[in-house]
Amino acid sequence: MKYINDSFARYVSSIIEVDSESLERRIDVSEMSLEQKVRVLLAKRMLPGMTIKEDIVIITKPLLSEIDININLKSLGEVLGWEYKKVIAP
Repeated sequence: MKYINDSFARYVSSIIEVDSESLERRIDVSEMSLEQKVRVLLAKRMLPGMTIKEDIVIITKPLLSEIDININLKSLGEVLGWEYKKVIAP
């Protein structure tokens, strides 16, 4: 998923995790999974056509033209390891 990896490289330079004792630990972003990268980009609102609501990721069809790949929404969900459900937006 070149679009996601490129967006991640463009917008995220490093991630620092703070534990319960306020100790900081740098996360090696090169070892992050595609799903982890998507969740970081979603939290920063850097993926047009994707949003997160109550831990549910909503992917819209305009995203497919934005990322310029020949894939449908169900296949994209499967690539990311997510369950696909068709939902009609209110």
